[in-house]
Amino acid sequence: MLVSELNTKHADWVRLAPFWDRIALLKCGGWEMSQRAEWFLQPRPMEPQSVYAQRLQSASYQNIFGTALGWYSSRLFHDPPQFGFRSSPEDKTVDPDPAVKEFLDNADGSGTSLVNLARTKWFADIVALGCTYVVIDLPVVTAPLASQRAQAEAGALDPYLVSFDARQVIDWDVDEQGNYKRIVIATQAEGGKVDRWYIYDETTVQVWEAERKGSTATTQPDDEKRKANLVRYARHALASFGRVPVRRLSVPEELWFGWRVYPQVVAHYNADNAYQWLLLNACIPVPVITGEYNEPPARSEVQWISLAENGKFSYTEPSGVAFQWAAARVEQLKEEVHRQMYLQHQAAETHAAQSGLSKQMDMQPSTEVLDGFGAIWREAFEGILKDVLAIRGQRDVDVDVQGLTFDDDNIYESQAALAVLDLGVPSETFRREVFKRVTRAYLKADPDKQKAIDQEIDSAPDQAQSQQAAMLEQAAALAAAKADARPSAK
Repeated sequence: MLVSELNTKHADWVRLAPFWDRIALLKCGGWEMSQRAEWFLQPRPMEPQSVYAQRLQSASYQNIFGTALGWYSSRLFHDPPQFGFRSSPEDKTVDPDPAVKEFLDNADGSGTSLVNLARTKWFADIVALGCTYVVIDLPVVTAPLASQRAQAEAGALDPYLVSFDARQVIDWDVDEQGNYKRIVIATQAEGGKVDRWYIYDETTVQVWEAERKGSTATTQPDDEKRKANLVRYARHALASFGRVPVRRLSVPEELWFGWRVYPQVVAHYNADNAYQWLLLNACIPVPVITGEYNEPPARSEVQWISLAENGKFSYTEPSGVAFQWAAARVEQLKEEVHRQMYLQHQAAETHAAQSGLSKQMDMQPSTEVLDGFGAIWREAFEGILKDVLAIRGQRDVDVDVQGLTFDDDNIYESQAALAVLDLGVPSETFRREVFKRVTRAYLKADPDKQKAIDQEIDSAPDQAQSQQAAMLEQAAALAAAKADARPSAK
């Protein structure tokens, strides 16, 4: 097959590819960002090329976008989710296949857990680029195995995940329900010397390769004539279920932060570098001589300048007002980036003196966003694990993912419960039901654990018994103290 055919791009890919390249740089920053400064740093009208080149060389990037993404990632996965498995239709807790437990701890075959893959790789790509792709794959088996049991014993049914970012998935077809019928993934191998394409349909995977010649550009001059070789053709991990083994993990547009803040981040980059250039030029002033002066300018610190009578010597420097407005604009754009990402509590340094209630109100938008992210990730984890269970022959097992919740109902519920208990309602049943309600709001445990908690609350001593036991314990302690204080007989 010709490389030009394999490199056919979907219209959405063509539209978004320039944005993806740029937002990926803005997310990571660092050295690569400095090598692509011309993508973002705008030249001034009629600016000399030598001056613009110097500004490019000295450009710096304050990565507030990547830092904000890091804040969300650390908060979201601070308390890892809990994975439960229930039999269907009995709806009883069951232990999954040992290989499924191993998959949770080693999801990519390289020792990275499923949660850490989401935290360290997928989350930032999804929120910056809008989506990422996960392929569920199986080890390549050289000899065919007759039964599913033999395949499981040989490790041929031990699934693992391979991650690709949005730029690598170049073409796709979907059915009327939006399910993939075909998907093409373009990568490079052997240190960039080989182009490789994975083509998945509902039952098979094809792997094509073509050697690169000289140029490292994405498209080589001879792509119209260059041929690729088919190096693998096989059934994929979900062939038995007639599904493409690729999951697209994405967020809704209101949580696609890269799309939302791109203009503000680029504007901040230009304003910050303009301010930096202004400061640099102010620190290297140009001498100005007014009046008669025929000597060449003195450059040594041990020399001096002699002017004619009424002559003047000074330095040019920008007006102080320019510094103030430039600094204010840089800070304003920084706050706008945070606001677009629902991080009002990080936007302004002037918020440091806020009251506790005011800070809590500023935190509320980001808390709601975290709760939304949590719902997305619970669904993503459940989908991936259902695929793994299906491959392992456990289609009758349902996945229950708990955690990743960030609403404040548990705090308010606990505070309300304390106020209600302080009323001293003379009902032991009422007291126990309040405790049960608090545990439901605070823990959000699965039904089996909540049932066990309810039973422990019901079987615990009532308030009168607890008070009596406390009084007896206190009396015993006083008696022991008196005995210790009594003078000993001689």
